[in-house]
Amino acid sequence: MQAPSETSFTIEQVITCPKLPTLPAVAVEVLRLTREPDVPIKKIAEVVQNDQAICAKILKTVNSSYYGLSTPCPSISRAMSYMGLNTVKSLVLGFSLVDNFKGIDEQATEDNFDLMGHWRRALYAAAGARLLAKHSSVADPDECFIAALLHDVGSLAMFVAMGREYADVVREHPAATKEVCTAERKALGFTRIDAGVGLAKAWRLPEALQDSIAFLHDADSAPDAHRRIVRCVSLAVLAAVGLGEPPRPASIREFKKLANDWLGIEHDDVERLLKDLTAGASELSKLFSLATGARPDLQAILAEAEEARMAHHIAVEREQNKLAEQAYTDGLTGIPNRKRFDEVLEQAFNDANDADGAVAVVFCDADKFKSVNDTHGHQTGDAVLVELARRLTAALAGVGTVCRYGGEEIAIVMPNTCADIAAQHAETIRAVVADTPFDVRNTGAKVDELPVTISVGIAARDPGSGSLIKSPDVLLRAADKAVYAAKKAGRNCTRRIRFTNPAAAPEKDAPTANPPAAAETPPAPRPKPVPATGATTAPSASPSAPTAHRFDNSPTNWNVRASILIVEDDQLQAKLLFTPLRAAFPNASIEVANSLAQAEGFAEAHPHDLILCDDNLGDGRAADLIGCIRSLPNHRFVPIIVLSADASREAATNALSAGATAYVPKANLFDDPRARLYEIVSFWTKIALAA
Repeated sequence: MQAPSETSFTIEQVITCPKLPTLPAVAVEVLRLTREPDVPIKKIAEVVQNDQAICAKILKTVNSSYYGLSTPCPSISRAMSYMGLNTVKSLVLGFSLVDNFKGIDEQATEDNFDLMGHWRRALYAAAGARLLAKHSSVADPDECFIAALLHDVGSLAMFVAMGREYADVVREHPAATKEVCTAERKALGFTRIDAGVGLAKAWRLPEALQDSIAFLHDADSAPDAHRRIVRCVSLAVLAAVGLGEPPRPASIREFKKLANDWLGIEHDDVERLLKDLTAGASELSKLFSLATGARPDLQAILAEAEEARMAHHIAVEREQNKLAEQAYTDGLTGIPNRKRFDEVLEQAFNDANDADGAVAVVFCDADKFKSVNDTHGHQTGDAVLVELARRLTAALAGVGTVCRYGGEEIAIVMPNTCADIAAQHAETIRAVVADTPFDVRNTGAKVDELPVTISVGIAARDPGSGSLIKSPDVLLRAADKAVYAAKKAGRNCTRRIRFTNPAAAPEKDAPTANPPAAAETPPAPRPKPVPATGATTAPSASPSAPTAHRFDNSPTNWNVRASILIVEDDQLQAKLLFTPLRAAFPNASIEVANSLAQAEGFAEAHPHDLILCDDNLGDGRAADLIGCIRSLPNHRFVPIIVLSADASREAATNALSAGATAYVPKANLFDDPRARLYEIVSFWTKIALAA
């Protein structure tokens, strides 16, 4: 516990202060008797009737409109029969404590302590707790009544013991809130909660009443046995604070939320409950002879609470929208990020696919961007990216969504845009970037202006091409490949992917062999990059430039200049693969890796057109190698054929899920290695080279 900062009082001195009123004998005896499990009602009635003042008040109360008995109750015994033991016990305690604390009125006026505000909150809370318990049937209404009536008894005890010193601490803070408890602990070292619990223990009040004080501001942490009572009391106190003088609509807003969360009370029922609460509190103020001020203007308070709720909802919604926008926005350029790009592309592709419409993807890569960072610094590089994003966004306003894909790459989704139109837009943005140097003053650059160019790749799903382009990923890979083609063509240019189906227009000398047997049908051939303004789909053969697209039906004469990598840790099986491949394709470059690590080294050293990989290697599985291979830019789309002794569907699915292009059981391979390998290699290498 925090030590007092400016007071000589301790919590113990407050609880044992001789000026504090004690429980009357009738209350002490009633509490003692009600702790006995089989106490006769008649015995308790006799104790209460011995205190004529308490007896008269209880009978007046149970016969009042507050309890609404249909038959008049003439005695305490009959009251306990009608109302139950808890009702009489609660009223005995309530009247005893209220009467004993009434003697501090003069001191409260002198020290400017808001005693009327205290009793107002106590009676409103008591009426509210009883109503909530009855409405929700979660706890005994009369236990909740007395617990709420005594919820803030600690503040009365602290005022009686400390007088003006305490009144000065709490005067500027809203009562019955965490805020006032914080102020008390800071100034005094303890709070009204501490004093209330100490007093309840000293008076030997039931544990449910002690916990209702102790956990008033943290009801969810109350012991399971008393949590429902504590929740009813906490809610009732919120309502009492909200309906106080001055009213606090924020407390009513919190009351509505927690009443629904804790007790399942619908918002539409809240107004009726608060009306009943106000009427009940007004009746109690007469029965307890306590002034509680004017009735609250419930309609005005509810209207203000609803207005505040709406304002809060709007503020939260704005903040959520802001956070959502940040999650989809690139922090440097301010344009949508990769996450947003993926979502926009998926939606645009699905829309085009459903209606057999069009959608285009355009990739832009800043040329020689690394040299900008290396020569002028990253601040200049950042400024270039920001200006690049600005120019592209301005040039494509209303055409598509411009996103930062990563690094110096910007990607654009153009819904309802065919390849020809996308190519025109691509040329426009290329010129917009290249025609005007970038102003890099105040960035630390060595020059005031920098010439910047971009390489642009275009891929589009045109109407009628759905059979070739089955997913957004196909467009994405094609646009990425087109950017590489633009780079190879000298940069500062555009290249377009044209999707064609070789099976629809086979070349004159194409082999007639079927594709290799695999667990899944091989994907359609990947497209070939061509200039954005061109119209051809494949290079023509010439004597000076032999092409892999033209070959004889004879395997031995097939003029393939491809690079093939065999990954096989078994020396014999590696030889069984290498020998027929060398005989079938004498012009191909064939390497053999005997381990995963060696294969990774070969792949990093130079690109390959085809990889044949055993599924189970000595230092790993084919899936491990596939992950490494796919991460290399020059191997991103290389066909990888997994060979395995396991012909199960599960093994095939695992390999294909890891990124394999096809899965071939070895049992299908080694019956006629040369013919089977010819089918596999000719099919997949042709696709690789055609792409």
